[in-house]
Amino acid sequence: MDFDPVLLARLQFAFTIIFHIIFPSFTIGLSAYIATLGAIWLRTGEARYQRLMVERLGSEHREITVTRADIARGQCINRPLQSEHIARMALFLAADDSAMCTAQNFVVDGGWV
Repeated sequence: MDFDPVLLARLQFAFTIIFHIIFPSFTIGLSAYIATLGAIWLRTGEARYQRLMVERLGSEHREITVTRADIARGQCINRPLQSEHIARMALFLAADDSAMCTAQNFVVDGGWV
């Protein structure tokens, strides 16, 4: 069987483009799903969302019990982290006030230690 070089190049391109579309889409979708589960779990405190999150991450189905008190003990600032805090950091980074900030990591985590 004789293959045309143009056909082989097209097959190679098709194979490459499929992986460049499928894997990033899968990664973005899965990370958004796990982040949503984590946010719902933190908001409601229901263990079923934590179990779903752990199962999707491929853990060995061991129980991880983290309460709001555990989270509060690990934070230096005695207030829960709100979405407003992250939004304010995003607005700061989008504003002209952050024009001279380069190559920095800004961590908004409530002083987590």
